[in-house]
Amino acid sequence: SQISVETGVVTEVLADKVENKSELRISADEKTAVYIVNLTGVAKNDADSTEDSLTVDYSKAGEQLYKLALGTKDAKPVALTTTPDNKLYPEILADGSITYLSADPDGNTINTIKTIKADAAVSDLTLDIEVTWSAKVSSGLIVAGTAADGSTRIYSTTPAGSKTELYRTTKDVAEIAVSDDGSKLAIIIDGKILVIQNGKALQLT
Repeated sequence: SQISVETGVVTEVLADKVENKSELRISADEKTAVYIVNLTGVAKNDADSTEDSLTVDYSKAGEQLYKLALGTKDAKPVALTTTPDNKLYPEILADGSITYLSADPDGNTINTIKTIKADAAVSDLTLDIEVTWSAKVSSGLIVAGTAADGSTRIYSTTPAGSKTELYRTTKDVAEIAVSDDGSKLAIIIDGKILVIQNGKALQLT
């Protein structure tokens, strides 16, 4: 549902029986919604519904991304993914592409940022870290992760795929926060708040 801040009027956007929706994101032009659906296993049994015949099919279980066109009458959600990876931090970028952090539930491959273009083409964002966190800013994404040498690195990335290193440290980064325009970046290390400016950390507490 959509709620008007000015009038308090509630408008129904989507009415389906799909449960377990989360991580709702709205595009800047308010025309597109993206969210995650956690699909569960499907129970099956025979015509007599006997207990012994009950089985649960988990072949399609897992987290999947869906997109909904807002403002379009009778619009239906469109599945953007069908893969078994865990999906975190979905975002809609300024160019309309959709990104998310992809994590292998079995731990066989490193975490990556995947980008879904308007033509449904999917690609990996080229980085030299295993991504653990990402957030949208006006210019693209801020991503953080662990490099092969064990250091934590934070990058600013654009929809075109270019990246700029903002900060790196050998210490454990507990939390990261960034302003919407990407101009202000703060981290927490050893319980202390630090603001990142020009690749340097200024301790506030």
